[in-house]
Amino acid sequence: MTTYKTSEWVSPGHPDKVADYISEYILDRFIERDPFTRYALEVQIKDYHVSLAGEVTSCAEANEQSIKKWVKQAINKIGYTKEYAKRFGPDKAICGDKVKVDMYISRQSPDISQGVNTDAWGDQGIFFGYFCRETDKGHGIDYDMARKIGMYFYNVAKKMEKPIGLDIKTQVTISMEDTGEYEVKEIIVAIPTIEDEISNSQLRNYVKKTIKEMFPAADEAKIIVNGTGSYHIHGPIGDSGTTGRKLAVDFYGSRSRIGGGSPWTKDGTKADLTLNIFAYEMAKRYYEDLKADISGLHHVETELSCCIGQRAVRMFVTAYDENGVPMYQTIEEENIKPSVLINKYHLNEPRYADMCINGLFSVVE
Repeated sequence: MTTYKTSEWVSPGHPDKVADYISEYILDRFIERDPFTRYALEVQIKDYHVSLAGEVTSCAEANEQSIKKWVKQAINKIGYTKEYAKRFGPDKAICGDKVKVDMYISRQSPDISQGVNTDAWGDQGIFFGYFCRETDKGHGIDYDMARKIGMYFYNVAKKMEKPIGLDIKTQVTISMEDTGEYEVKEIIVAIPTIEDEISNSQLRNYVKKTIKEMFPAADEAKIIVNGTGSYHIHGPIGDSGTTGRKLAVDFYGSRSRIGGGSPWTKDGTKADLTLNIFAYEMAKRYYEDLKADISGLHHVETELSCCIGQRAVRMFVTAYDENGVPMYQTIEEENIKPSVLINKYHLNEPRYADMCINGLFSVVE
C-alpha cells in the first residue's frame, strides 16, 4: 500500500515564530534572575509594533524598560537587525531596534497558583507523543527534510551571504511503501529576496541545486520556489505574527495529533510545555523497548491526560505498523510531580529561546 505524507516547516524569521521567540527570550531573562518564575506571556507582532499580554509572577527585578529592551534584543538575535533592514529596505523588513512595545501584564491568578504551589499540574488537558523509525529523532522523513532545508537557507540568510531573507517556509511531500521505501514527490520553498539583486530563475536554480546536493533522493522531485513568482516584503511587515500559531511545525508535522495549547509562552509548571515533552519522551522510550520484540513496528503514539491541582497523569500507549494497524496497547497511571520533570529537562534554566530554535524535543536526551 502506498501512502502520501506532507509536512511543512517555517523558519525563526517567520512572523509567528518571531512572536514565539520573543516570549521565550523574555522568559529566559526572568529565569536567569529567578528560576521559579511563573510565566504565561502571549506576543503579537505587526510591522514595527509588538504587543505583550499575559501573566508573570517572579522575584526577578524587571521593569517595563527592561522588558522592552529584551523584545528588541530577541528580534535582533533572529536576524532582523539594523543592517538587515537597511539591505532589504525598511518597508520590506523590520529592525529590532525600532519596534514599539505595548505591555498588558499582570500576576498569575491565585486560583491557578494554589494548585501549582503544591507541586501539582497548573492545568488540565490532553497531550500526544509520537516516535517513528524513519529518522533518528523519530520524526517523519517529510518533516525532517522540510526542517533541514529551511534551516539551511535560514542560516545562509542570517549571515547575509546571499540576497535572500529570513522568513522562509518549506513543505515536503513523500510517497511511502509498506517496505519503508519512499520517494520524494514535491518540495515547496518560499524565500524572500532582495529586489533586483537576484532573478526568479537564478533563485530557482540556486534552491534546486542546494536541495539536490543535500538530498540526492530528491533528484526527481518537483521543486517549486516562490509559487507567486516574487517575494520581497516579509516577516512582520508581510504578515502579522502571533504566538502558538505554528503547532504542527513545533510538534510532528502531519504525523500526529496535537494536544494541550502552545508550549511556547509557558514556564515548566505548565502542562502545555512539560507534559508535551514528556509525551514525546514516552513515545520514544516505548518505541525503543518494543522494536526488538514487535516485527513490523513503525511508530508509537502516546496520549497523556492530567487535572489541574493534581499530580496523577494517565497515559495510553499504542504501537502501530506501517499501515496504521495497532500492534500493541497499554494503559498506565502514575503520580508525576511537575518539579521532577522540570529538573529532568532543566526547565528552570534559561534554555527556552534555544528550544524555540532547535525544537521542543531537543531537551530530551
